[in-house]
Amino acid sequence: MDQGYKAYKKGLINQLGEKHEIGQVYSIPGFSHSNEGLCFSRNIEDTLRYYNGLEEELDIALVEGIGEIHEFYDDYYETTSLAPAGLRPLRVLSRTEIIDYALRLDEARMCKMIAGYRFNDGELILFEDKGEKVNDYIDFYQRGDRGAFTKRFNVGRI
Repeated sequence: MDQGYKAYKKGLINQLGEKHEIGQVYSIPGFSHSNEGLCFSRNIEDTLRYYNGLEEELDIALVEGIGEIHEFYDDYYETTSLAPAGLRPLRVLSRTEIIDYALRLDEARMCKMIAGYRFNDGELILFEDKGEKVNDYIDFYQRGDRGAFTKRFNVGRI
């Protein structure tokens, strides 16, 4: 058994529209090491690849992979997914737990969180002292400033 995280649409609804329940075990008949269906990740920010957390409210659950587990690395998204024979949601993380998790990340992983999970203005203040790159991600992804990544580089140019 391996624990990690799975993002869901609000209400523990997976990508296929199926509702999951805490403590129940879900499996795919004929499990074949596919990364479709019940995948989860060791890192919360990697789960955000599968949902638009900037546009929709998400549940992030602590889950347990059961039985045989196959690992997939996606070079393009730089994410790792785990495809288990079975999956059991253990509990939904609180907003405070998600924020605390994000604040402990290194810069690259923090930027992934900011690019894929909606934070409110009060929460964003907690990230603003984490560096210029993080602030660029906040401005671009959270505040919609499409010029955020070019501002620092265009100072003083005509």
